[in-house]
Order: sequence, then C-alpha cells, then structure tokens
Amino acid sequence: MLESDRKQAECIFNEVSSLMDDRYYKTVRLLSAYKQNDSVKIDKYKQSLVLQLEQWNANYNRTCALVEGYFGPKHVHYFKHNIQHNFATVGNKIIYSGASTVQDQKYIDSQLDMLSNNIATLNRMMIGAIKENKVGRFSE
Repeated sequence: MLESDRKQAECIFNEVSSLMDDRYYKTVRLLSAYKQNDSVKIDKYKQSLVLQLEQWNANYNRTCALVEGYFGPKHVHYFKHNIQHNFATVGNKIIYSGASTVQDQKYIDSQLDMLSNNIATLNRMMIGAIKENKVGRFSE
C-alpha cells in the first residue's frame, strides 16, 4: 500500500509542481512584456496566461483534494494560503489592472519573489513527505 501511495504522490507532486511553475513563468513573461512596453507581447502573453488560468481553475478543487489526500491538511493549507492566494492577487493585478506603471511593476515583482519562495517551499514539503514515506494513508 505504501509503494502504491508513494507512486501516486510522486505523480501528484509532478503535476502540481508543473502547474505552479507554468503559471509562475507565464506571469513573469507577461510582466516582462509590460516592462518592455511591447503591446504585441502583452496581448500574446496575456492570452497565454488566461488560458493557463482556465486550466488551473478548472482543476483547482481536484488539485486541492489530491494534495490533501496524498500529503495531508498542512500541505493543502499551505497551497491554498501561500500559493493560490498569492497567485490570485498577482493575477488580478496584472491581468485586470495591468502593470503599466513602475509602481505596479515593483509591487508585482515583490509578490512574484515571495511566490517563487512559496512554490519552492511547497515543493520541498512534498518531496520531504515522499522521502519520509508520509504520503497517502501514511500522511500526517
């Protein structure tokens, strides 16, 4: 049972980690386009980020259930409050308000720095749980 849960936890880690990295990358890329004041790139990268958000949001409850089910309540709490919340804050700012001012760009940069650290922390938490065999039925 442990080996089965461990393999599934590894798959979930890969999926969640990839989704977070993809969303982060597409957000950074859009911010870069704003800093370059390149309207063609802004439109293109905004559309790309919106498509990624559709995928993220369409799977959000499933992702939360999988993280909680295979890694435990501490991990899903961290995901919801330190990843999802921060992504929503940055996403709303950059997509709906734009990042056309230097002040907006600095704010988004600082939020993205924090988000990058939070993503790395959650990744380490999940890897630690896998290494310690504290996944699935054997989590917290």
